[in-house]
Amino acid sequence: MALTGEYLGELADVAEDQESDLEEIRNRTLALLRDGRLDIVFQPIVSARSGDTVGFEALTRFDGSAHGPDVWFSQAADAGLGIDLELAAIAEALGRLTELPLSTYLALNASPATINDRRLVRLLASTDPSRIVLEITEHEAIEDYAQLVASLQVLRDLGVRVAVDDVGAGFSSFAHVLELTPHVLKIDVSITGGLAHDPARRALAAAIVEVAGPLGAAVVAEGLETEDDLAAARQVGVSHLQGHLFSEPLPEPVEVSFDPAQLVARVQQHTQAADLTASQFELAMLHSPIGMCLVSLDGSFLHVNPALSAMLGRSPKELLQLTFQQLTHPEDLDADLTYLVQCIEGARNSYRIDKRYIHADGSVVWGDLSVVVIRDRDGTPCYFVSQIVDVTERHKREEYLAERARTDHLTDLPNRAAAESTMARLAAMHVPFGVLFCDLAKFKSINDTHGHAAGDTVLAEVARRLRSVVRPDDLVARWGGDEFLFVLPDSSPGDMDSTVRRVVEAVREPIRIDERTVLQNPEIVVGAAHYDPSQLCTPEDTVHAADLDMYRRRGTELRRGSVRPGS
Repeated sequence: MALTGEYLGELADVAEDQESDLEEIRNRTLALLRDGRLDIVFQPIVSARSGDTVGFEALTRFDGSAHGPDVWFSQAADAGLGIDLELAAIAEALGRLTELPLSTYLALNASPATINDRRLVRLLASTDPSRIVLEITEHEAIEDYAQLVASLQVLRDLGVRVAVDDVGAGFSSFAHVLELTPHVLKIDVSITGGLAHDPARRALAAAIVEVAGPLGAAVVAEGLETEDDLAAARQVGVSHLQGHLFSEPLPEPVEVSFDPAQLVARVQQHTQAADLTASQFELAMLHSPIGMCLVSLDGSFLHVNPALSAMLGRSPKELLQLTFQQLTHPEDLDADLTYLVQCIEGARNSYRIDKRYIHADGSVVWGDLSVVVIRDRDGTPCYFVSQIVDVTERHKREEYLAERARTDHLTDLPNRAAAESTMARLAAMHVPFGVLFCDLAKFKSINDTHGHAAGDTVLAEVARRLRSVVRPDDLVARWGGDEFLFVLPDSSPGDMDSTVRRVVEAVREPIRIDERTVLQNPEIVVGAAHYDPSQLCTPEDTVHAADLDMYRRRGTELRRGSVRPGS
């Protein structure tokens, strides 16, 4: 019971809030009706056959309001003033009928409820009804067709023509059209927008024209914005045209016109050029030695050529079921998408980047990608044309050369440049690290006694041993000659001491130079220093300190393993 009471209380609160909102809407609408703050604008309706203006649709605008007309009329209906507001708008438009050329008609919008109101008959009877087309607008299903048909008959008897608005959308179904037997059918913008490029929309528009035939009704395609859609509307048999392509709604009724013959010629020229271009492009794609593809705005492959198919190790059929996002290396995707969005938004028309693709076998394919966005005549992006040159071998060569530039060729350890780069990177990240500076004792005597080839063998073996005693994140580099350098990230003095002991023990083992020569008791001297980001020192200072520490330890017993890191 308590829950029921609470629920009923909530319903009461909601009802009270709704009542308050409706009262505010009602007061606002009454104020508007009292002050007459209604503006009428006119949009021309053009004959598809002659190209001349044959009528104007009157549309309502509300001066200084943040709300659009649909919101005003909808809220007024909720507050019980919808009919009053519609009649006020109709009266305002009728008052300007004399401004229209005598050869044109005035199209007015009215809901079924307003059509059933006797005040509308009086309004229309006071003017020239033969110049009026009444467009029935619906935002909910009609419950009483008999009443509406009877009201329309009264208006027909006056000479008013009847139009059904938004055919193909909402409640304006074919059954609705057959019930009302209108003089005019207006195809909704949801069908006419993109009519030229959508077979389904064209089929639906053609069906509406087919229905209009036995009724003797004219058909208006509203919402036209491109010449292609205009041509498509004429092709399916639409008799009248309306939309921003001709004129936006204006405060004054301004006649417009177009030349149907010139339109047909332009569209045919564009179509022929497009067909020729498409044929040439198809031929170029087929025989191109580089990867080429057409990509939709969402990244789906629309067409791919054999070269791209071979490059990525996937058949054309497989690629057409994928998006480029699915084939792009994750680390390169953000940059690619950023440029793509800029093209769609109009900030750029093309871009070129090197990026990695994922081959069907999981390997990486480097591509030099060039992309251009293709737009229609209105500037709307349609799709992308991409060219991809396989530059995998170039990148492998560059990576190899870069690695060789950082590698000591004798020992295969990182070289001095690699060590300096690593220390600079750690310092920039404020990471503390230890530095061990190592020198092979009496190395000169090895070269003098056994020759330089023997010396090289010793250096390579020492390098192998040094590499074996460090952690994966540590770096061992050949600094030069018989000197080696360790960089030990996040190492404490205790960690460094342990590493020093492992180094000395690893090097101490005998080294076989050749079949007859073994170097007994090789020795290494190690100096240590620690880089602290909080101290005023540089990586170079730390290396210098480790070098000095190493020289201090020469000839002492510390080189036998009792070395402690210095600073």
